[in-house]
Amino acid sequence: MKNAFPHTGMVDAADGSGHRIYFESYGPADAPAFVMVHGNSGNVFDTSKLSMWDLSSQRVIIIHARGVGLSTPAGSVKENLYPNLADDIETVRTHLGVGQVSLFGWSAGAAVCALYANKYPQNVRDIVFYGAFMGGRKELEGYYQRSQQQYPDGWKKFCANFGPQGAFFAVLAANTYLLWGTAQEKRDVTLAYERVFGPCNVSGAALDRLIANRVVFANMVDQNFGVPFRATLPVPQNAKFIRGANDYIGTPTNGETIIDNAGHDVHDPHVQAFLKGVMAGIGVPSAPTPQMPQP
Repeated sequence: MKNAFPHTGMVDAADGSGHRIYFESYGPADAPAFVMVHGNSGNVFDTSKLSMWDLSSQRVIIIHARGVGLSTPAGSVKENLYPNLADDIETVRTHLGVGQVSLFGWSAGAAVCALYANKYPQNVRDIVFYGAFMGGRKELEGYYQRSQQQYPDGWKKFCANFGPQGAFFAVLAANTYLLWGTAQEKRDVTLAYERVFGPCNVSGAALDRLIANRVVFANMVDQNFGVPFRATLPVPQNAKFIRGANDYIGTPTNGETIIDNAGHDVHDPHVQAFLKGVMAGIGVPSAPTPQMPQP
């Protein structure tokens, strides 16, 4: 993507909340457009590791969710729930003057895409989800239970420091630190979480951004992401669900495609190679049906 002559920018959220939404656009302006929506906790896309598109004939728009990544103000939880993020897709689409889009939702980005497709169906051509988390407390509990089973030693260490013996409540306890703790407590719990569940080799401004991302996530958990209390959101029938065989996030869905030897990371080259074939087959407008000449 680095050779695709990217255009970057910021746009004010349409609801007057004070959020400014960061976006990147790659590929020809008149090509079929894909909108990329990342997951929770500020896991924004690493564009240097994305190779699933042909940027000579496809346009890719990447959005950083409210309060995370390069969107501002960093860590702001004001009016920052999934329905707000769905409306931000429309704000960016309108700002760029794009017509219909295809949606790609990674992890919790799937729930945001589903909300957008339900509210703005006329603007959506195709939908692809990878490692879909569809929102709601019930599915979040399932995620923590599965991750506890996959990383029992890590959960034991984490729970011992930051909460009772129970994966779901341990993370809620950690989120309490992120919302109400001192600056040092926020750093401690963020670093502890990253040491157990993923690498954390950041410092300074990058660490501050990571902590801000966690604060936003804590707010979303506390308010059930702003979606109804149910396991899944309704999604259009044309949505394609794809998941890694070793992925413990989200709820398995009937008819989903499974990628062997893959987990939740959409940046995995193995996953990218698979998705490249998927993306090549969608987003292309259908040719008009030939009309018979009138007598």
